[in-house]
Amino acid sequence: MRCCSDAERQDGAAAHARRGRRARHLRAQRIGVRHVGVAGHGCQRGQATVEAAFLMPVILLAMLLLAQPAIILYDRAVMEAAAAEGCRMLETLAPGDEDAARAAVERRLDAIPDAPIFHSGGWAIELSGGEGQEYASVRIEHALEPLPLMGAGMGLLGLTGPGGLFTHDAFRQTEVVDAWVVESRLGADAEAWIGRWEEKA
Repeated sequence: MRCCSDAERQDGAAAHARRGRRARHLRAQRIGVRHVGVAGHGCQRGQATVEAAFLMPVILLAMLLLAQPAIILYDRAVMEAAAAEGCRMLETLAPGDEDAARAAVERRLDAIPDAPIFHSGGWAIELSGGEGQEYASVRIEHALEPLPLMGAGMGLLGLTGPGGLFTHDAFRQTEVVDAWVVESRLGADAEAWIGRWEEKA
């Protein structure tokens, strides 16, 4: 068996050392890439957290700005419908007999949740007119507590009253009989008109 010369042994050792350095270099490169990737993901997560912290107050404020008008408009729609129902009832009732009309209005108003942000306190309901009169009218008024932050802004604009409550009303008026009937000699008395026609017959 041939023995290796000193030169061959040195060449082999040098080649082995080069392979070892190359392997260590590649391993270091792979470790560095992993570390950079982990750091990059961490930076992205941190940036997303900071952006969310800035965006959350903006989103909440936008929701409040949209919710407050929606609550007021809902209340007004229910109040308008209740006032219209009350007017229809008054058209068939004698003046002063308003209990049935008031009960109809209150039933309609039950559609508004009994929560301070929708309704606070009692209802102020005014009814006038009735059968035989020219007009029948209903006015409904109530108050509500503005949403947080919105109350301060509405107060600065002078939209709130005592206790920081926002008050608004709905009014509906309908014509019961034509004006010429009321202004005529017989007026709106149905029996008088019937008697007049019977006389002519």
